[in-house]
Amino acid sequence: MGLDYKIPSWLAVGIISRDIVILLGALLVYLMVGKLKFLPHFFRKTNYYFFKWLQSY
Repeated sequence: MGLDYKIPSWLAVGIISRDIVILLGALLVYLMVGKLKFLPHFFRKTNYYFFKWLQSY
């Protein structure tokens, strides 16, 4: 089962750029503070299980 459409290149560039900015921000905080601790957030967990549920259909 293949995809019948392509993701627009501007969308792919936007998503990858966003991820790079997040990583650079995390690196900057790490260099300034020293240690990063990411705790699970309610909305992140809810989003994860919602999309897992959607994939089951």
